[in-house]
Amino acid sequence: MPVRNGAAIAVASPNFALHTLGWRAFQDLCLVVMREELGQTVQSFADSNDGGRDGAFEGVWNPDGDPASALSGNVVVQCKATTRDDAAISLSHLTGEIDKARKLVKDGRCDSYILMTNATVSGDAAGKIETALKSAGVQHFMLFERSRISLAISSNSNLRRFVPRVYGLGDLSTILDERRHDQAKALLASLGQDLATFVPTDSHRRAVEAVQRHGFVLLLGDPASGKSVIASTLAAAAMHEWDCLVQRPTTPEALVSGWNPHEPGQFFWLDDVFGSVRFDPSKAENWISHAPAIRAAISGGAKVVLTSRGYIWNEAQSMVKTYTFPLLKDKQVIIDLADLSLIEKKRMLYNHIKLGNQDSSFKEELRPFLHEVAELSSFKPEIARRLGAKEFTRGLLISRTTIHRFFERNNEFTAEIFEALDVHYKAALSLVYMSVDGLPSPIPNLGIYREILNNLGTNVGQVSAALRAMTGSFVRYVESVDEPHWQFWHPTLREGFAGLISNDPQLLGVFVEGLSPSNIVEKLSCGGQRKKTGLGNVVNVPRSLYKNVVKRLCGYVADKDNLSSIGLQELRYSSFLYEGTSDEFLRLMIEADPSLVSRLLPRGERFDQSMVIRLCARLHSLGLLEEASRTWIVRESSERALDVPDDSWLSDHVLSLHTHEETLALVERLREELLPDINGVVNSWSDDWSSEDDPEEYFAPLIECFDNYGDYFQGLGDPSATREFRKASKSAESDRNDLIEFYEPAPEEDWERPYEEPGSTEDGRDMFDDVHR
Repeated sequence: MPVRNGAAIAVASPNFALHTLGWRAFQDLCLVVMREELGQTVQSFADSNDGGRDGAFEGVWNPDGDPASALSGNVVVQCKATTRDDAAISLSHLTGEIDKARKLVKDGRCDSYILMTNATVSGDAAGKIETALKSAGVQHFMLFERSRISLAISSNSNLRRFVPRVYGLGDLSTILDERRHDQAKALLASLGQDLATFVPTDSHRRAVEAVQRHGFVLLLGDPASGKSVIASTLAAAAMHEWDCLVQRPTTPEALVSGWNPHEPGQFFWLDDVFGSVRFDPSKAENWISHAPAIRAAISGGAKVVLTSRGYIWNEAQSMVKTYTFPLLKDKQVIIDLADLSLIEKKRMLYNHIKLGNQDSSFKEELRPFLHEVAELSSFKPEIARRLGAKEFTRGLLISRTTIHRFFERNNEFTAEIFEALDVHYKAALSLVYMSVDGLPSPIPNLGIYREILNNLGTNVGQVSAALRAMTGSFVRYVESVDEPHWQFWHPTLREGFAGLISNDPQLLGVFVEGLSPSNIVEKLSCGGQRKKTGLGNVVNVPRSLYKNVVKRLCGYVADKDNLSSIGLQELRYSSFLYEGTSDEFLRLMIEADPSLVSRLLPRGERFDQSMVIRLCARLHSLGLLEEASRTWIVRESSERALDVPDDSWLSDHVLSLHTHEETLALVERLREELLPDINGVVNSWSDDWSSEDDPEEYFAPLIECFDNYGDYFQGLGDPSATREFRKASKSAESDRNDLIEFYEPAPEEDWERPYEEPGSTEDGRDMFDDVHR
């Protein structure tokens, strides 16, 4: 039984500390229980004058499937909270509520009555309460007392995820974290082979130090360079050495929602934060919007590890300015894994060959070439793993040339291996590929899965056997607490498999029909400019299947059950339409779904960073953007232009949506409305500064905005406005410089190095002399 901070829960008899909730938090919890556990959306009322109703709905509801227990008409939900752990409710506690129920019945607003309480209720008391309510005219009564509500929290994973978002209470959030901790342990257990072959490197040591000293690290590296392995070792250290609760969120908002300020010892690991194979502006926008909350979590004691491919980070830096997340300008927290020493590469290679499943004869034949392999510029830890696995070396004749080619052109080897797999293995990997968050185990008995497997000439039993056979080579089995699942062993294998799908007409047709809309926008390219790395991880769809994809996407709305937020799903949809489609596809899409842009228009983020606005600019150039959406963007961007420092209207794609007359009108408003009060803008900005904020970072967006305005008006040939904006920029710089002496950054703890540097040279013995034994 997990116990933490005095709260305990047993699987058989959950007992949450519901009495520690205030009445408001308990009422919110009750309404969430109704929605998440029982499937009924309930209207919540104000904190007072609710007429004896904390919530209500109208219609027919049959939660138990028993006609006798069906509730119909107007249903009233009443919540009764207590602060005593040993409290029990009786009829005498509900006298006032019975009177209110009688009045509601008289007014035709109460046919059925649900009582929810964090107290206990005896069977005798429950019977008396039901009798009194029916005497008041209530037709149906249902009771949710403490144990039933606790059971709902314990048994419903969606509800457990939602609990901390409702009230962020320490006890319940900690219990939630215990489950996440168990999930992380299961995840790390699935990385057993990775951890067994792990070699501590200088990059790893610097990553450990960055997490200890700053609470944050960004791991950069090429595909197969070992980012996830280092992150997993940091997670293991967080659990066993730093006593942290480990979580592995899939999005920045999941990180923020999982952070519990009452539990400072939390570790978060987020992979591919700016895109998996290519730079994904929607992911970068999502990171930017949540950066302040993540900064707060780190300041509160959380440790955060991010991973990204180096070339993606290079592109992301133009959007992710350092003043949104100051730690990113500290080179100590950005660890590039590219620079492995020769001794580190030899140790990795030794471990992968020694612990791999190749026959001893294969290892002995390979041994003379291993020193040369470690010196190859194309050496990658993941490719070394594949050399040690017989599944990836079928038909490989060992020679200096073939071994060099195995590392230098491994994508070709992997593609040949995929192509040689039988239909059951291909079908199994197709299902894993389609399942973004992992293929559940056992495979769900869903119609779409059965249809796909039937079309490919296989079945669930044969696919399950194939998955088990591929575990440890192509896929890994993750023992998640809520839902065990299979996933690709390494992201590069997922990318390589996309090449097979693209080149196999049978697989491609079935694949397109089987993908959910949310997966289509992640996995497909319909004639667009999406770039691939190696074999890529996007599947290119031929023109003959465009209408099939349009049909699947028509009327697209975000999936509320998706692990990603609705906002992020919409951004990915916009990204797909903007950079993953041809003009022909876009015309088909708008013809089939003319209102799609109006459903996506951004409400919060800056327009120069918005993928939706880029999409609108492209549609406008093609004559496909509805006028109502264009005028809304123009009107909104004009208002934001006066709200310094939002100068996003200056970006080419936003300006392209303005007519010449609209641009002239905006310029005139800046002259008449912003310039006369520009000194007040600077003064207000300075007045809002806090001594805990770095002046350089705080004033950067304001100064940048004034400089951009100055450049624009200089281009217009308006020296007076140019001069005023330049003066405002200098004034902001002066205030910034004056405030530097009052800056009081949080003191940085004096951490010791986690351990000494190991020796960097070998002794006289050949490292690989026993690799085959």
